[in-house]
Amino acid sequence: MRVEGLDFTFLANQVHYSDLMGLSQKVTASAFRDNSGVRYLREKGWRDADLHEVMRMLNLSDNKLLILRLLHRGDLLEIIRLLDKTLLINGLRLFSKEKLLRLMNLLPKRLRIQMILTHLPIEYLISKMPLHELFRILRSHRLTNRELLKGFLQLPMKYLHFLLGKVLNKKMAGLKPAEMGSMFMQIKKRQILDGMRFLPFDALIPFVTAMVKQDPQLLELISKGFLFKLFDQMPKPTLLETFHVLPEEVIMKFFISQMDDKMLVLVAAQLDDKTLEQYLLSQQSNLLRALAG
Repeated sequence: MRVEGLDFTFLANQVHYSDLMGLSQKVTASAFRDNSGVRYLREKGWRDADLHEVMRMLNLSDNKLLILRLLHRGDLLEIIRLLDKTLLINGLRLFSKEKLLRLMNLLPKRLRIQMILTHLPIEYLISKMPLHELFRILRSHRLTNRELLKGFLQLPMKYLHFLLGKVLNKKMAGLKPAEMGSMFMQIKKRQILDGMRFLPFDALIPFVTAMVKQDPQLLELISKGFLFKLFDQMPKPTLLETFHVLPEEVIMKFFISQMDDKMLVLVAAQLDDKTLEQYLLSQQSNLLRALAG
């Protein structure tokens, strides 16, 4: 009898009489003349038509892993899609931290930014950026002279005085804000950025923070290497907490799909017995009939 690529002999070799009897840890398989799972089913008098009875006698809670190992990869993925996000993420614990980090690099950067912000506030994130990362943001075409000027007008005027003095190599004392603003708009952005490199960090950090809060998309300009370092510094449990921001379909596509079949079985085994029983009855009736012989 062949059922979706599984024949009777294969099934019998996978689910053993000693396992179903709870004896596999106590005696060797050689103690039984017939160690097939079918023997157990026949002894219990299972009937092909009564699949609910088959399910009851299979004792799903004790033999869940044995049954799941009989399913195709596609079937396991169907079962895993029935899990809620918390259990999906719990299944990712099967990966090493190094493997998780490698797979995370496949995610779009915007998703990784969302993940990091669940753990680190924007202010802290920017305070940890080296100078070259800050200027990756400031060089954005989204930050025009007008936007940069708005940022400077939120800081003490001494910083705008300082910047213009550096750029124009002139003392700016006595100039009014409107006058400095007019001059600022006439300077090339490249010159402004060159001058900003001389600003102290206690001015540069709040300046960039304000820009990013106004336009969070600017964070996507930070380098992959800097992002990787931030995630790498997290303990694995903290790293997994950041996955809660990801849609379930993303977790399935970028992470669960990378698991081998043995790992998929362990993840699928998290499904509660009642839901799994309903799935098997509705989607795997041929398998149940094969198990019942």
